[in-house]
Amino acid sequence: MLNKLQIRNFVIFEDLDLDFQDGFTVFSGETGAGKSLIIGALKLLLVKRLNNSVARDDQSPTLITATFNIEQLKPLEELLKGNFIFCDDNLLILKRIIDKDGKSKAFINNEAVTISFLNEVAGFLLEIHGQHETHNLFDVSKHIDFVDQLIADKQLLPNLEQQFKKWRDLQKRLRDIRESREKIQEEIEYLELLVSELGKLNLSYSYFEELLIRKDQLKKSKELGQLIFSIKNGYDGSGAITDQILSLQKTIINNLDKDEEALGKILSLIEEQLSLSDKILAECNLDEFDANEYEHIEEQISEYKRLARKYNCSLEELEPKFEESEQRLLLLKKSVDNEEGLEREVTENRAEYIKLASSLDEERKSVITLLESDVKAYLKDLYMERTEFQIAAQELEENNWHKKGIKNYLFKVKTNPGQPFGELSKIASGGELSRFMLSLKLALKTDHKTLIFDEIDSGISGKVSEAVGFMLKDLSKENQVFIITHQPQVAAKSSSHLSVIKSFDENATSARVIKLSEDEKLEEIARMISGTQVTEEARIAASKLVA
Repeated sequence: MLNKLQIRNFVIFEDLDLDFQDGFTVFSGETGAGKSLIIGALKLLLVKRLNNSVARDDQSPTLITATFNIEQLKPLEELLKGNFIFCDDNLLILKRIIDKDGKSKAFINNEAVTISFLNEVAGFLLEIHGQHETHNLFDVSKHIDFVDQLIADKQLLPNLEQQFKKWRDLQKRLRDIRESREKIQEEIEYLELLVSELGKLNLSYSYFEELLIRKDQLKKSKELGQLIFSIKNGYDGSGAITDQILSLQKTIINNLDKDEEALGKILSLIEEQLSLSDKILAECNLDEFDANEYEHIEEQISEYKRLARKYNCSLEELEPKFEESEQRLLLLKKSVDNEEGLEREVTENRAEYIKLASSLDEERKSVITLLESDVKAYLKDLYMERTEFQIAAQELEENNWHKKGIKNYLFKVKTNPGQPFGELSKIASGGELSRFMLSLKLALKTDHKTLIFDEIDSGISGKVSEAVGFMLKDLSKENQVFIITHQPQVAAKSSSHLSVIKSFDENATSARVIKLSEDEKLEEIARMISGTQVTEEARIAASKLVA
C-alpha cells in the first residue's frame, strides 16, 4: 500500500506532499491540470530511462519519494533481506533524485541502490495501467504469470525453477566438457609433464636454500684446498723451500771442517727450519674436496632454476604450483572419467524436470477453467457479454523450455460471434483492453499491489462507466486502487477523492492537489456531469450516483 508520495521540482509541481489511504482513490480535474503527471512521477520509480527533462526548475534536482507498507508482500521482504535492506514497522521508502544534468540516484530506506534495483522493487509494489499501457497483456511471456497467481500450492513453481536450473547447469557442464575435450586433454598432458618433472625434486624452498649453503661450503672448501696445495707444494715440491734447505744443510756438513763452531750454529738453525717445515706440512692435511657432490648440487640447483623459468614462476612458488597442478590434474581426469556419469545425470534430471512441469500444467488446467469463467463473468458485467476468452496452452520445442515449464499460455479473445480467436493486441480496442485488464485483476485478487489506472474509462458509455466504478470499488477490497477519471459514474464509487488544480502567474505554471470532503466530492462530481457551470440538476444526479 502506498502511504505517502512526495514530489519536488517535477514539471509543474514544485512541492507536493500527498497522504493516501487504503481503498479506492480518484483523481479528477480539468484536462491538462496535471493528473497524469502524478502517475508520471510514480513511473520514475519503475523505469530506468528518462524520455525528456522532468525538472520544473533547471537549477534544482527533482525528487520523488514514495512510502509503502509492505506487510503482505513476503517475496519482496525476502528480496530486500537478500540485499541487506531491512524495514521498520513494514515501511519501505523508495526515493529517486534526478539532478539538473539528468543523472539519477536511487535510495531504498536511505540505502543507496542501483536504478535497476529500485525499478525491480517498485515492480513488486506498483502496477500502472493506461489506455495504451496494458503491456503485460501484450507480452505473451507474462500470461503464464497471471495463471500461476491462482495456483494453490505455492511451492510447485519454485521446485520446478530449481529443477530447471539444476538440469540446465548439468547440461552446461556436459556441453563444456564435450566442447573443450581437446583443450582438456592438452591441459592434462601439460599438467602430467609438470607434475612428473616437479615431483622428482624436493620442492621445499628451505631445502633449496640448504643446497645453496652446501654449495657455498664446498666452493670455499675447494678454494681453501687449492691454497693449501700451493703452500704445501712450496715446501715439498720439486725445487721447493725444503729441497733448498736440505741442499744448504748438505753443503754446510761438507764444509764443517772449515769452521766447525760457526757452521755448527748455522746447521742447528737449518735443522730447526726443517722441523718447522715438517710442522707446516702436517697442518696442511685438510679433508679432500668432494667434486662429485659439488657437481650433483650444481645440477640440482640448475634444475630448480630451469623449471622455474619453464613454468614461469619463482623458486618459492614451485611447491604450491606443483600442489595446485596436481589437484587440477585430478579434477580434469575426473571430469573426463565422469562424462558418462554426467550424461546419465542430465537424462535423469531432464526426466524429473518434465515430471514436475507436467504436474504443474495439470494444476494450471483447473486454474485456467476457473480464470476463464471469472473473466467472462466480469466482462459480461462490463457490457462485453459477446466477448469470449480462452487461455490456450502452447507446446514448446525443447530448446524453448524454460523455468516455468514446457508450455506457454496465451490469452486469446474474440469480440464478435463468427470471428476466430486471436491475440488481445490484434483484436481488442484500447477501451476493451482496459476493461479486459480490469476483469483479469478482479478474477485474480491476489497480488496486493497498488494498482493505478490512468483514464482507462475514456470513451466508454455511462452505463459501462458505472460498471467500471463498481468493479474498481470491488477490486479495492484486496488492492489499493487509484484512477484518473473524467467519468462521474466512476468517481462516485471512490472512498477518497483528490482534485488536481492548475494555476498560472506571470512567471510560471503550477499545480496543487486538494483532498475533497464529502460535500466537495459531490460538487466535483456535479461539475464532471454538467461542465463549468454546475446546475442543480447536476448536483441531484451526483447525489444519486454517490448513494
